[in-house]
Amino acid sequence: MTEAQHAPRIAAVDVARAVALAGMFAVHLVPFDAPAPLGWLHRVSSGTASATFAVLAGVGLGLATRSGLAHTARARTVVRGLCLVVVGLVVGLVPTPAAIILVYYGVLFVVAAAFLRFGPGTLAALALVAALGTPVLSYVLRQNGLDSVAFENLGLLSLPAPGALVSTVLLTGYYPVLTWTTYLLAGLAIGRLDLRSTRVAGSLLGAGVAAAGVAVVTGAVAVHVAGGVAGLNARLAGSPQPGADLTDRGPDLLHDTFFGVTPLHDPVWLLVRAPHSGSVTDLLYTTGVAVAVLGLALLVVPRRWAGWPLAAAGSMTLTLYTLHVITLGALPAEPEATLSAVALVVELAAAVAFALACGAPRERGPLEEGVARVVRRVA
Repeated sequence: MTEAQHAPRIAAVDVARAVALAGMFAVHLVPFDAPAPLGWLHRVSSGTASATFAVLAGVGLGLATRSGLAHTARARTVVRGLCLVVVGLVVGLVPTPAAIILVYYGVLFVVAAAFLRFGPGTLAALALVAALGTPVLSYVLRQNGLDSVAFENLGLLSLPAPGALVSTVLLTGYYPVLTWTTYLLAGLAIGRLDLRSTRVAGSLLGAGVAAAGVAVVTGAVAVHVAGGVAGLNARLAGSPQPGADLTDRGPDLLHDTFFGVTPLHDPVWLLVRAPHSGSVTDLLYTTGVAVAVLGLALLVVPRRWAGWPLAAAGSMTLTLYTLHVITLGALPAEPEATLSAVALVVELAAAVAFALACGAPRERGPLEEGVARVVRRVA
């Protein structure tokens, strides 16, 4: 959500961020069981919007650290990540139905500092290893006593329980850093490429579609082997997950969130594709969608689009996301479909208007500017 001071501005990347932001708004404002087409919009965005944010955070970081001294880039990245953690802990004090991602994002930036020296090939290989291996590692760790009730939202009030805070951030939370490192590494690899090349853009689109397709097919086979949705519902009885209600979902089992991690005691869940489950197929699918969205944007968005509304909104997603999370608390807990649609349109329009009023994308948003100043002074 933030970039270094001298990161090159690519309009298509900002537009892709705006698309992810709109998807996040849809997930938060529209219930997954809302009538079509609103329910369809939620289901398409669930899991993919936040993953696209994470991949694009890696892309921005990759663009920002392509040149310059390695130790300076690492220092700036760590400070930027810590700033995001602080912002997230403060925002976490606000009552909101959204699962706030900022603390997890901040820690991901700190983790990224260890990978800045690698090239695109190595980073892509590491991203694939993470997609295949971290869900298994998470499953094993949680099955052996590290699975615990995660904080609903991380905030300053979480600090008196540092053990639970660390466990939530790294392993059991809604956006666990262990598995979400996949998105960061994939984005870093892409940020090392020449994103102004049509060939690169086409390759990203093709690779993203292929990865998502493999995940869909593999996930469908896993569900079939498990006895379909009915069979998976039956398996949940032996797969308790602290703090998460995964029972009695019926036909909607695979459409609603899995709260960040796979259920335990049945390894078939590692191959079942469901939103925010952190399974192998979930990571492959959401990464593929994010990469495809970026590749498509790079192909269709003109290079001189930097002043257009979508690019403006996508250039200051930290500020807009934070404002969105705060304003969610003022809406009814379970709004009617009509109210959801109106709220979605109003928030999207307000986000674009606010970004343009702030002078985006030429000028940073308020939070982006604050983080940039801290990074300059500290790093």
